[in-house]
Amino acid sequence: MTEHTKGPWRRGKISQVIVSGCKNGLNIPGADNWGYYGGYLIAESVSKVNAPLIAAAPELLEALENITGEAAFTGLPEEKQQDIYTAIAKAKGNER
Repeated sequence: MTEHTKGPWRRGKISQVIVSGCKNGLNIPGADNWGYYGGYLIAESVSKVNAPLIAAAPELLEALENITGEAAFTGLPEEKQQDIYTAIAKAKGNER
């Protein structure tokens, strides 16, 4: 999987879109229409209840990656450690 669009992500001018301040590499006409979306388009037609989770995705991934190097991580049960590794792999398109 290619590198995802850098965060932070946020809701755009229209409540059903998620945008970033960084170019996203999408080759879709209009995806970089900053004036319309309020940023570079990440996703559109996102339901109101899912938008906060999607907007938080880059920070959640970074937090999970950071915790794997912490002493507290090694103190977690093996199953919980595996859950974290599985979530990271899924976010990167490398599901185990």
